[in-house]
Amino acid sequence: MPPTSDVEADGTYVVAEVIGADAEAIIASVAGESPAYECRDTYTVFPGPNSNTYTQLVLDSTAWNVTLPPSAIGKGATATGP
Repeated sequence: MPPTSDVEADGTYVVAEVIGADAEAIIASVAGESPAYECRDTYTVFPGPNSNTYTQLVLDSTAWNVTLPPSAIGKGATATGP
């Protein structure tokens, strides 16, 4: 689906975007962080961990200074709790 598809989340929108050569560090981070993601086998819609938890982890592991908005429930959760 396109990044802005509504996935029953009451409206989906782009928070930030990076393209081209600047995206290479983020791509490398995703490839490196995904296998070690602590919540890989845990998913809880509320309060997390969920897809927002993973997204914030990837953002935090790069030089890309983006924080998900408060509406991104679960962004600060871990495998052991919120």
